Amino acid sequence: MDGGVIIGVKPRKNKLIRPSVANIDNFIIVVANPPAPDFLLFDKLISTAYTRDIPCQIVVNKVDFNKETAEEIIKNYSNAVENIFLVSAKTGEGVEEFKDFLKGKLSVFSGQSAVGKTSIVNRLFGENKRTGEVSAKTQKGKQTTTVSEITESNGIRIIDTPGFSAMDIDMEEDVLPWSYPEFSQRAQGCKFRECRHINEPNCAVKDAVSNGEIFSGRYLRYKQIYKEIKENDKYDKKR
Repeated sequence: MDGGVIIGVKPRKNKLIRPSVANIDNFIIVVANPPAPDFLLFDKLISTAYTRDIPCQIVVNKVDFNKETAEEIIKNYSNAVENIFLVSAKTGEGVEEFKDFLKGKLSVFSGQSAVGKTSIVNRLFGENKRTGEVSAKTQKGKQTTTVSEITESNGIRIIDTPGFSAMDIDMEEDVLPWSYPEFSQRAQGCKFRECRHINEPNCAVKDAVSNGEIFSGRYLRYKQIYKEIKENDKYDKKR
């Protein structure tokens, strides 16, 4: 815009429906414990990002409080996302390295409620937005971010989104296998070109699971999501 007049339209390289935003450089999933990590949700978020050509990263917050969670995230996702950052919004641990990575990029923060998305933004930018907490009764996050907004400072632009508690995955069954980077890297070794990595023989992905190259928990959740997509497809066809 220049004096209220549109002077150009840049090409759109990607977009998200929720939140409604385009030309994203990073999709960042923020994880912590508490609340207990929802690995199935993380898998769906990662797949959604990659099918939209958005690089995906994970940030584990509260590492000063619970290092076991960081170990679990690394075990599950070291081959699934581009980077895993370990930080503490409370102490500042790891924040400077993460801050350097964010410079010059538009990044979307996503994840469960009360994992510290807003706390990290506060630490990065020196702001003091209201943050959430974990319910003592349910051990789930109390949502404080209700709208998506861009925070910008020193070349860093962050969109902090409302926390997710669940997510339906909107994708065809033949697309799902290619939304798993560690699967697509090995799929050319499968006997069948359109292998779904479920019941097919001579499957390179299942072999990688068996020999520990792909974490078994991630593969079991993949089968759960695949089943969910198949069931939703059957329901839609009956309507």
